[in-house]
Amino acid sequence: DGWRERWAAAGVICDELSAPVLTLNLGSGGDGLSDRVLAMHAERGEACSLSLRQLLRHRPSFGHLDGRSVFVVENPTVVAVAVERLGVHCAPLVCTSGHPRGATRLLLRELARAGARLQVQADFDIDGLHIAAQTLAIPGSRPWRMRASDYRAALGGPPLRRASVPVAEWDAELAPAMSERGVGVHEESMLDVLLAELDRRGS
Repeated sequence: DGWRERWAAAGVICDELSAPVLTLNLGSGGDGLSDRVLAMHAERGEACSLSLRQLLRHRPSFGHLDGRSVFVVENPTVVAVAVERLGVHCAPLVCTSGHPRGATRLLLRELARAGARLQVQADFDIDGLHIAAQTLAIPGSRPWRMRASDYRAALGGPPLRRASVPVAEWDAELAPAMSERGVGVHEESMLDVLLAELDRRGS
């Protein structure tokens, strides 16, 4: 996806409508097209997808999120359940839908520039660690329920692929813990824990 961003910087948008980014309750502080779309969905607690085209041509304003936490997850199932159970009471949420692509990376960078504190979660498996590392490379982001203690407390899932577990820069104990246990943990098995922290009614 890096080549798409380089072309976009030169004014040529390639593949601008595929792989939109999934969000919930981001809201907006502006009155442009993307701002209005985000605000309308947030008022009703419904998920909202934005394409790379929308983000580039109608940049939303996120000044209202300065100093606030925006939670980042890997799997759309988490967003779907958050919509169903929490609706308007869910904290601002962004889903990478696997490895973050152009629209997702652009949105996360814009949120960080606006002062939002990105709280990053992903599956405890090989791909999930890579996804978390990519997102945590954004300045100001931090891991959310992504430490060895969280992994050990969660129900185990499928066996890890026969590959060495990459070192997690944010927690030196995580890779050894995963290698020793030998199983992955998907976000879906942590839903109750994640939703409890996303629920703004208790804050």
